[in-house]
Amino acid sequence: MKRVYLFLVLLITCAFNAQVVTLIDTYTKELVNYERVSNYYDGSLMNDSKTDHVIYRKKDGYYYKRQFDGNVSASWFGLKNDGVSDMSDVLNNFFAVAKKLKLKNLIIPEGKTYISKTVRVDVDNGTNVYFKNHFISNSLNESIIVGSDVENKEIHINGLSIIKKDYYGGILSGSVGITIKDLINSTINIKMTMGFDIGLLLNSTLGNGGISYNQFNFMTIWDNRIGVKFATTVPGYINENNFYGGSFNHSSAYPVNSAPNTYHVDMQTGTYLPNNNRFFSPSFEDNSLTAKAMRIDGNFNVVYTPRLENVKKVLDYPIEFVSTSAYNNIIGRGYGLTHQCITDLGNYNIYETIDGLRVQTANNHDVPVMTLQTVDGTNNNIFRVLSKDKVNPTDVLNIDALGSIRSKGEFIVNEGIYFKAYSDNRDGWRGIYMGNGNPNTNNVKGGTGSIYLDLVSNSKSTLWIKKEGGGFSGFWSMIPTQAEIVPDTAVSATSSYNADQVNSIITELRQLKTSLQNSGVIK
Repeated sequence: MKRVYLFLVLLITCAFNAQVVTLIDTYTKELVNYERVSNYYDGSLMNDSKTDHVIYRKKDGYYYKRQFDGNVSASWFGLKNDGVSDMSDVLNNFFAVAKKLKLKNLIIPEGKTYISKTVRVDVDNGTNVYFKNHFISNSLNESIIVGSDVENKEIHINGLSIIKKDYYGGILSGSVGITIKDLINSTINIKMTMGFDIGLLLNSTLGNGGISYNQFNFMTIWDNRIGVKFATTVPGYINENNFYGGSFNHSSAYPVNSAPNTYHVDMQTGTYLPNNNRFFSPSFEDNSLTAKAMRIDGNFNVVYTPRLENVKKVLDYPIEFVSTSAYNNIIGRGYGLTHQCITDLGNYNIYETIDGLRVQTANNHDVPVMTLQTVDGTNNNIFRVLSKDKVNPTDVLNIDALGSIRSKGEFIVNEGIYFKAYSDNRDGWRGIYMGNGNPNTNNVKGGTGSIYLDLVSNSKSTLWIKKEGGGFSGFWSMIPTQAEIVPDTAVSATSSYNADQVNSIITELRQLKTSLQNSGVIK
């Protein structure tokens, strides 16, 4: 009985061993276990065309699948990070196989990876690509493209770093370090892009997603003619992306002959203007006289506390709002951000600099430039201007929620104070007006009961009250100037008055009282 048992154990062991073989990896020379399979990853029957010699292999007439823990390394496909061997084709094959087999965790191991042409990272949705290497590119155009030309994708990029070979001899026109092509809901971590015509190109040509709802994390974006460039072709668009950090710089190594028309961030697209993109604390630094920090286009984009430091242009390191920009914001007083840095050719943009805040009204006359409201029923303080004393400042101007205005200094009015009565037409406004000359011939328009002060020193009357009519007439002269009172018409204080004179004086006083009451001067 014991011999039978041992025979069965040996039979089962041999059967198992026939299902798993150990092979030598073609490139890494490691011993790798492969499991015998009859079906492909998608359930279809295996055949020779489905072998890739890395994940699926054929041996002695049987098909085998590589055993791994979920992470797939490009070194299995022949990647050599010696900084000399051209790995463009190796990487394109690696990413093509990963897409076909829907592999989700891809690793580019440490080292310097030389490429001479475009590498396309077009993989399956939800794939994580971990770049532990550093690319050296000699590509004449786009070096690395992440995404697809035919569909929007979610691809997560970690630690991508690339430099243009020998860029300090001159920036190659048309060269691009990294291109993001219609990604959505993705995380893109850029460690470095350096020495290209465009360091990072956001290129959207697809609708129904475009480049949107992504999170970009930047580290070093140096010595590119344009650091980050937005580009769209109908129906593509670039909306609702968050960009965090980033050191943007043209260093002393940047070729002087490549300096003109440089931008660290250029959002001008020409079609389908970008909107609702947010940049958090970018650091724009420079050694170039012609460099510009940022060109903002589109609507409702926001830049939070940018840093501007250009040793060649201390006070004038531009952020431009182009003519098609509107409702964009710069929030927070970033280092070096003065009003001199802002060129605003757009509409209704808002920006805060170390010199103060500028707010433009919306394109609607009913919408105020700024609205302040207190929601605490016991707190009516709504607006305060304090004196320049930093230790014990006092109120200089105060406006409360009840409409009261208190000013410590002079209250200067150029035209007049108006009291709105019953309509938006100024004919219905009762107020105190000022001007030069007779109000009835001087285009003064006010409601009945309005008071007019003539500022001309030699006028015959200084105070007028509107007693009747509308439009530009109906003002009566009430108080003459001293020059108007001449001795032959003035009545001596010691003279006696007859009954008609007394009645006339009483009538005039009553008219004056009524006018002052109507105007609200007295009750």
